[in-house]
Amino acid sequence: MNIFMNIVMNIVINIVMNIVINIFTNIVINIVMNIFMNIFIISTHTFHFLWTLQNAQFAKVKIFKNFCMPFSMVETLTKFKIYPQQPQIYNNPKNEEKKRYYRQVGYGITVPETAINGTYIDKNCPFTGSVRLYGKFIKAEVLKMKQVRTIICIKKYFFYVKKYKRYERRQKKFAVHFPPCFEGLVNVGDIVNCALVRPLSKTKRFVVVGVENKIVPEKKYKTLEDL
Repeated sequence: MNIFMNIVMNIVINIVMNIVINIFTNIVINIVMNIFMNIFIISTHTFHFLWTLQNAQFAKVKIFKNFCMPFSMVETLTKFKIYPQQPQIYNNPKNEEKKRYYRQVGYGITVPETAINGTYIDKNCPFTGSVRLYGKFIKAEVLKMKQVRTIICIKKYFFYVKKYKRYERRQKKFAVHFPPCFEGLVNVGDIVNCALVRPLSKTKRFVVVGVENKIVPEKKYKTLEDL
């Protein structure tokens, strides 16, 4: 009788241990697989986002090596491009002398020195890119400068109302492409010359071609002698 009870107990213990081990291994395997799948999905989405954000070739290995390091998006896109250069010319990376492409846009607009001697690459720049001007110009005031290569300008004007035979004040806000050749020369409140170009994005139809700094009038205080 004791032998029979021992055999039954051993069988029950083996069955219970097998069930526990199978459940534990399944849980661990599921957790590990979920972690690896999430890491793979996140990495593929981030790489696809970087790839579509800048239509150029990237050094894939460098992106994944430096992905966890702090960096700005613009510096990364220009840093990991293979031999970044202007599409109009070819610069051999082995040569020290670098060619620079720039052109006259016409309409009495002079090319800035920063566009001639600079090293930036902007395909939407009217001086170093492939954007052509349409001949319509607007002077507007800079309202915001929080975006990358984009500023928000405001245009104030008068609108004639026929019913009341009066003028009413109106204003229009619009996005303008800000080329890197004007960086450091424009502040909020300055007047910029905007030229009409082809649609650069969903909201941008103008590009900055000139800057007129805001003239702040000097305050003249009356003295006792003037009184």
